Amino acid sequence: DQPLRFRLGRGSVIRGIDEVVPKMIVGEISRLIVSPDYAYGSQGFYPTIAANATLIVTIHLLAITGRSGAQSANPTAPDPR
Repeated sequence: DQPLRFRLGRGSVIRGIDEVVPKMIVGEISRLIVSPDYAYGSQGFYPTIAANATLIVTIHLLAITGRSGAQSANPTAPDPR
Protein backbone atom coordinates (compact mmCIF):
# COMPACT_ATOMS: atom_id res chain seq x y z
CA ASP A 1 0.00 0.00 0.00
CA GLN A 2 1.11 3.52 -0.77
CA PRO A 3 0.77 6.25 1.88
CA LEU A 4 -2.24 8.53 1.54
CA ARG A 5 -1.50 12.20 2.21
CA PHE A 6 -4.36 14.53 3.13
CA ARG A 7 -5.21 17.66 5.09
CA LEU A 8 -7.24 17.12 8.24
CA GLY A 9 -10.62 18.77 8.56
CA ARG A 10 -10.97 19.53 4.84
CA GLY A 11 -13.30 16.66 3.92
CA SER A 12 -10.73 14.96 1.69
CA VAL A 13 -11.23 11.66 3.56
CA ILE A 14 -14.26 10.11 5.22
CA ARG A 15 -15.41 11.64 8.50
CA GLY A 16 -14.40 8.57 10.53
CA ILE A 17 -10.76 8.96 9.49
CA ASP A 18 -10.82 12.75 9.79
CA GLU A 19 -11.94 12.44 13.41
CA VAL A 20 -9.62 9.60 14.51
CA VAL A 21 -6.27 10.62 13.01
CA PRO A 22 -5.81 13.71 15.24
CA LYS A 23 -6.11 11.46 18.29
CA MET A 24 -3.39 9.09 17.08
CA ILE A 25 0.36 9.28 17.68
CA VAL A 26 2.99 8.79 14.98
CA GLY A 27 3.77 5.09 14.57
CA GLU A 28 0.39 3.96 15.91
CA ILE A 29 -1.63 1.36 14.00
CA SER A 30 -5.40 1.52 14.49
CA ARG A 31 -8.18 -0.65 13.14
CA LEU A 32 -11.46 1.21 12.77
CA ILE A 33 -14.98 -0.02 12.23
CA VAL A 34 -16.59 2.94 10.50
CA SER A 35 -20.39 3.12 10.40
CA PRO A 36 -22.06 4.42 7.23
CA ASP A 37 -22.80 7.83 8.78
CA TYR A 38 -19.03 8.33 9.28
CA ALA A 39 -18.16 6.86 5.86
CA TYR A 40 -20.09 7.14 2.56
CA GLY A 41 -23.65 6.91 3.88
CA SER A 42 -26.64 5.99 1.74
CA GLN A 43 -24.90 7.02 -1.50
CA GLY A 44 -21.89 4.74 -1.13
CA PHE A 45 -18.94 5.18 -3.49
CA TYR A 46 -19.93 3.32 -6.64
CA PRO A 47 -18.67 0.85 -7.77
CA THR A 48 -16.25 0.17 -4.91
CA ILE A 49 -18.33 0.74 -1.77
CA ALA A 50 -22.00 -0.16 -1.49
CA ALA A 51 -24.62 2.16 -0.03
CA ASN A 52 -24.86 2.00 3.78
CA ALA A 53 -21.64 -0.04 4.03
CA THR A 54 -19.76 -0.36 7.31
CA LEU A 55 -16.04 -0.10 6.60
CA ILE A 56 -13.12 -1.76 8.33
CA VAL A 57 -10.09 0.51 7.96
CA THR A 58 -6.54 -0.03 9.17
CA ILE A 59 -4.45 3.10 9.61
CA HIS A 60 -0.73 3.22 10.27
CA LEU A 61 0.10 6.84 11.04
CA LEU A 62 3.50 7.48 9.49
CA ALA A 63 3.84 11.24 9.98
CA ILE A 64 2.02 14.46 10.76
CA THR A 65 3.35 17.44 8.88
CA GLY A 66 2.40 21.06 8.38
CA ARG A 67 2.25 24.32 10.24
CA SER A 68 0.44 24.73 13.53
CA GLY A 69 -3.28 24.82 12.91
CA ALA A 70 -2.86 23.30 9.45
CA GLN A 71 -2.02 19.65 10.03
CA SER A 72 -1.78 17.11 7.27
CA ALA A 73 -1.54 13.39 7.87
CA ASN A 74 0.21 10.59 6.04
CA PRO A 75 -1.41 7.28 7.05
CA THR A 76 -1.39 4.20 4.88
CA ALA A 77 -4.31 4.03 2.50
CA PRO A 78 -7.55 2.74 4.07
CA ASP A 79 -8.59 -0.72 2.93
CA PRO A 80 -12.42 -0.94 2.76
CA ARG A 81 -13.82 -4.47 3.01
